[in-house]
Amino acid sequence: IATPYEGTEFAKLAKKNKWIKKKKAINPVNTSRISYSHLTDAKLEALNVMAYRQFYFRATVIWHFLRTLKSWRAVKNFCATALNLLKDIK
Repeated sequence: IATPYEGTEFAKLAKKNKWIKKKKAINPVNTSRISYSHLTDAKLEALNVMAYRQFYFRATVIWHFLRTLKSWRAVKNFCATALNLLKDIK
């Protein structure tokens, strides 16, 4: 989800075209401050969830993280983090 940060060209363009729908996003990673005419908020959120799942749950990414784990405690923390990520992205 694109976020128009102050001072960027995207922010200037968003203001000029009146795309900004909220002053501040609660979570700019998951909540869009931009109103897209061709996407509803629900569709945008669904696409965001799909993108996170497709990126973070690729076998190569999981394998990379598993190779870095050196103890059972690290494995436990990795599993807890993965479960929290799943909860966050529904």
